[in-house]
Amino acid sequence: MKALLFAALSLFVVPLAAFLFTEHAQADRDALYTASLIQSVERDAGISPEEKQNAREFFTANPPSAACDSDSASLAEYRSAV
Repeated sequence: MKALLFAALSLFVVPLAAFLFTEHAQADRDALYTASLIQSVERDAGISPEEKQNAREFFTANPPSAACDSDSASLAEYRSAV
């Protein structure tokens, strides 16, 4: 009976824990990368305030992991940079 319980744990619990950890870590990395991208745009003196606002909105709406998962042609340049 113990062996069956350990087998079930290794079959279901371990992959679930790995998935949950990966989702958590991915969200943290997305937040870090997005903040870095936004800071880079804010420091660039050659960009108008309107363009900076558009960039902030774009980066907030399209985190790096979501852009990499998408096949959208509009995100192709962003995907290649990330």
